[in-house]
Parts: sequence; structure tokens; C-alpha cells
Amino acid sequence: MDILANNPVAINFSLVFGGFALFIYGVTTMGEGFKNLAGSKVRLYIEKYTSTTLMAIVIGALISGILHSSTAVTVISISLVRAKLMKLEQAIGITVGANIGTTFTSILIGLNIEAYAYYIVFAGVVLYMLAKKDSLVVWGEILFGFGLIFVGLELMGGQLELIAKYEGFEELMLWLGNNPWLALLGGTVVTALAQSSTVVIGIVQKLFAVDGISAVAAVAFIFGANIGTCLTAILAGVGGGVETKRAAWFHAVYNILGALIGMVLIVPFMSLVNWTVITIHGSEEMYIAVAHFMFNMISTVLVFPFVNQCVKLLKILIPGEDDTIDSDIPELDETFITELPEQALAIVKEAIVKMGEKAKKIVSTTERYMHDSNEETREEIINYESLINDYDTAISEYLIKMAQRASNNAELTNAYYSFLQIVKNFERIGDVSSNLGEFYELIFKEKEGFSDYALTDLQEMYNQVNMMVEEAIDIFREYDEKKVELLYGQEDVLDQLEYKARENHFTRLRDKTCKSNVASTLYVDILSNIERIGDHSLNIAKVALYPVQYHTKK
Repeated sequence: MDILANNPVAINFSLVFGGFALFIYGVTTMGEGFKNLAGSKVRLYIEKYTSTTLMAIVIGALISGILHSSTAVTVISISLVRAKLMKLEQAIGITVGANIGTTFTSILIGLNIEAYAYYIVFAGVVLYMLAKKDSLVVWGEILFGFGLIFVGLELMGGQLELIAKYEGFEELMLWLGNNPWLALLGGTVVTALAQSSTVVIGIVQKLFAVDGISAVAAVAFIFGANIGTCLTAILAGVGGGVETKRAAWFHAVYNILGALIGMVLIVPFMSLVNWTVITIHGSEEMYIAVAHFMFNMISTVLVFPFVNQCVKLLKILIPGEDDTIDSDIPELDETFITELPEQALAIVKEAIVKMGEKAKKIVSTTERYMHDSNEETREEIINYESLINDYDTAISEYLIKMAQRASNNAELTNAYYSFLQIVKNFERIGDVSSNLGEFYELIFKEKEGFSDYALTDLQEMYNQVNMMVEEAIDIFREYDEKKVELLYGQEDVLDQLEYKARENHFTRLRDKTCKSNVASTLYVDILSNIERIGDHSLNIAKVALYPVQYHTKK
């Protein structure tokens, strides 16, 4: 209250809040624009190009800088660990790199390009409204958001400058400067609430530029902002497996420990920042940007040599093991197509067998999801389906190239045709399993489930279809005609099980013992999709041995 007393100039808080809203909206819009530009590839880039810890750091920094959110990138990496598509070492690299990438916005703010902000907003709106191509429309969205960041900062900055003129404010800043641990706590709390260190650092830059906060308090606020980003990562790890918890807690421990070390060494660190800013003739905003960047870069350099030790320590502190999804598609060497076509055929057959194993796994994962209704299991289904699609694309392209270069060899052409049909059937098993996952998700979102009688019928069908998928893979691998006859019999059994399950369901509906709404509506569709998996399994077996008789009936 003392600060507000006898104030010489009244602050227009509508401009402060309005500018803050525009700033946040600009950051969000620009990040969403880049997401739309990349489509679903953001997740793919993180998954595909992080084979080493160094590459993981680079990719984490690049994507975090583009999306203006280290939290988003870290959460994506944790979700990939949760889905068993990424190793802990890769997630650690992304976490470290994401902290570097999030300094990108503060560096832009430090360049003082606010004079051009309105022009950038205008250019973005024009491009967004008039462009015909979708990609140009998205670039308009990106420019619009980029400009709004600086428009918001300009609106806030003019008003925040008046804060320094309030009576008692100088004493408050002096007190915070003498108690930087309170500034650290403030940065932590504000960032945890805002869920964006980018936003918080941007505000600190404007306050520091107008002498609204001391250098010591500003640097401590930066350290606290890093800690504040941990909350979302920890929440992303809740309910996950062992590796998921390790990845989430590394993010927390890394940022907290880094901030504590930074606080202990805050005086020499500020001396280094002062020297750097003087050398590059940087502005007050750039001072904060340099401090933010150097802190995260130094943290990265210090932790990089000890990533393996960090992994070992996390495995001791959080014991246990998870299964992982092997997401590596076998290399399909095109040189074999012309030089050794039989070898090329053997290579692609091995890849199809591995694809079949993924198809078998996604079916059993939908069965598990039916029982546990766990979001982590749902994520596994999604990622298995994506992986099967990747197999389909890679193998199909390879087979087409093989067929084009060996069109005069009837035997090889029949083999290519057979393999291509088998690939498509495995891909359809993945699609149908994805449908099952979506059906179960709809049911669980309505807080519904299956009765014990319904589960018994579903389990019988799953037992049968799991066996059929495995038999189909074996038939393709071994070309065993005796197993084909067995598979015909198993398909008949599956049809009978589906018929019985339908009849039991209709009986429950007639007797009004089925109490659920969504589950009862989707139940017949679920039965039908499980039966379709059996059909595709039989198709695989028939094509493997009798490719020219693919459409014939038993």
C-alpha cells in the first residue's frame, strides 16, 4: 500500500493487461503457426533425429526455439518415452537442448525491433487474408504472432516505466536485490502459473529496461523461471512407466540443481554477463537475454559429459525396467534390386516379418487397453499404428521399385505382388486396431465399461485373433501349407465367437441388463473390427502361398 501512496503518475493498468494479453497471444499464435507449418512432423523430427545425445540437444534447441516453448518440447519427449518410442538418453538431450532454444525469444526482444512491430503485424494480416496457398496463410499467422509479441511489449513497457516513480518502489527493489532467493521463488511461482518461461523472461526484460527491477533480482528471476517450467513435465510423467518418471524427474532435478548452483555463483556469473554485454554493446533487454542464454548454455556444457552417469543415477533412484518399442525400420538397400534381386527379396521379407510383429503387438495392446483403460496404453496404440504406417510406406516404395526393374521375370513379379498384398493386410490390421483403440477411448471418456459377460466374449475373440495373427506371420515366414488349413478352421471359430457375442449382447439389451449407453452402441462395431483382423490374417496366409488365388473362396 505504501508503494501506491502519493504516486506522482497513475499507471494505465488497462494498457498493462492489454499489452500482456497481446504478448501472450503473440507467443501462442507464432508457436501454433510453426506447428501448423510442420504439421505432425514436429513429433517425427524429435523421434527420428535424436539418435545421439548431441543430436537430441540440437533438435531440442531448434524446435524449442521455433515453438517458443521448452515445456512443449519437453512434454513431447516425455510422451515419446511414455509411448516407449524414445530412450531416456534421448529425452535428457532434448530437455537440455529445449532450455537453450527457449532463449531465442528473449534474444529477439533484446534486438529492440519494436519500432517495426506494427508493420510486421500488418504484413502478417495481409498475408493471412489474401494468400491463396495454405503455406503462405500459415506464414501470415506466424508474422502476425511475431509482431504482436513486440506490440504487447511496447504497450506494457511504456506503463511499466512509471512503476519506478512510485514512492517506496526503489526500496522494494533494493530489498529484493539484497534477498535474491525471494526473487528466485517469485520467478518459480510466476512461471509455474503462467506455464511459460518465455512470457516471464519477456516481462523481466521490460522491467529491467525501465529500472523496474535490479540486475541481481532479474538474474535470480531467470533462474526461478527455469524451475517453474518443471511442473508440467512432472505432471506429464504422472501415471507413466519407469522410464517416463525418470525423464520427468531429470527435467526437474536438472533445472532445480542448475538454479541453485547459479544462485551460489551469482556474483561471478553476473560479472561474466556484464563483460559480455559491454563487449557486444548490448541493450538492457539484451542483458537479460545474454544472462538467460549463458546460464542455459553453461548448464548444458556442464551436464553433457555426464549424461550416462545421470542415466545410471536415475536407474538407481527409480528402479525397474520398461519394454520399449523398436522403431527402427530395417534398411532396404536399393543396390540389391538390380545386382542381387533374390537378396533384395530376402531383405524385404525380413522387413515384412518385423512389420507383422508390430501388427501382432498393436492387437494385443488394444486388448490390454480394453482392460486397463490407461492413457499410456492408448498412446502405445497410436504410436504402433504410426510405426506400421511407416513400415508400409518404406516397404511399398521398395517393392514398387523392385517390380519396375524386374518386369520380365514372372516369378519375381508374383513375389512382389504377394509381398505388397501382405504389407497392405498388415497395415489394415494396424488401422483396424487403431479403430478399436478409438472405440475404447470413447467408452472410457464417458466413464463407462463392459460387463463381465461382455468382457468374457471379447476376451475369447481376442484369444482367437491373437493366435491367428501369429499363425499368419509364421505361414508367411515358413510357407507352411498345413498351417493354412488350421488357419481356415480358426477363422471359422472366430466367426462363431462373433455370432455368439452378438447374440449375447442382443439378449442383454432385450433383458435391459446392459446399463451403458456408449459401450452398448459401439459393442457390435468392436466385435466386427476384431473379426476383420482375423479376415486380414487369413488373407495374409492365402496370399503368401497362393498369390494368384487371392480373391478365391475356400
